[in-house]
Amino acid sequence: MSCYRGKYADELIANAKYIGTPGKGILAADESTGTIGKRLSSINVENNESNRRALRELLFTTPGALQYLSGVILFEETLFQKTAAGKPFVDVLKEGGVLPGIKVDKGTVELAGTNESKKVSPEVIAEYTVRALQRTMPPAVPAVVFLSGGQSEEEATVNLNAMNKLEGKKPWSLSFSFGRALQQSTLKAWAGKEENIPKAQAAFLARCKANSEATLGTYQGSGTLSEGASESLHVKDYKY
Repeated sequence: MSCYRGKYADELIANAKYIGTPGKGILAADESTGTIGKRLSSINVENNESNRRALRELLFTTPGALQYLSGVILFEETLFQKTAAGKPFVDVLKEGGVLPGIKVDKGTVELAGTNESKKVSPEVIAEYTVRALQRTMPPAVPAVVFLSGGQSEEEATVNLNAMNKLEGKKPWSLSFSFGRALQQSTLKAWAGKEENIPKAQAAFLARCKANSEATLGTYQGSGTLSEGASESLHVKDYKY
């Protein structure tokens, strides 16, 4: 039995393997104009193209952050935006060894504890999640990346770390594709003010590094979390 191979097959396979590089994950920066407007509103910043561009530049140019990322999911507007110096964001990412992409999937399911149901420990979440993957996910798949789904930054990191610490066969890289869980403390630190950019970039770098460690099961937790890192990010009926 033969298998169809399109002209992009080799490129897709190479990209999938690269995205699953141990120690790296995905920054989901693909919030729609409406969704990112809510984030900006939370720090009293106007939702306009200039401020949206400034936030994305803050993230993409954080010194040292791209080493922890294999991919960034972009919103269509961001695909064509540039740095203040005129360099396309796509080029910034590529030169930093990061694959840029556009989201095409839709939909999530509620996490345990969303509607006042019982919450369980990271270890239990890890056990059931990995078991489900072992029973259903082909070993040929290079990586499984998880959304943060309204968890706090720290909770999302701890749950990812627990899965990677769990003993047993895990032929795929278990990594992250986080949006809010990589950006909340950064937004709080930035507050739309240029003088806060170094502080905001330090917060973003800390979350990138923490989740990189979580993909390896080596995250030890942070004694001093940035403002917003332990804040629940659940939004009822959330949509991009």
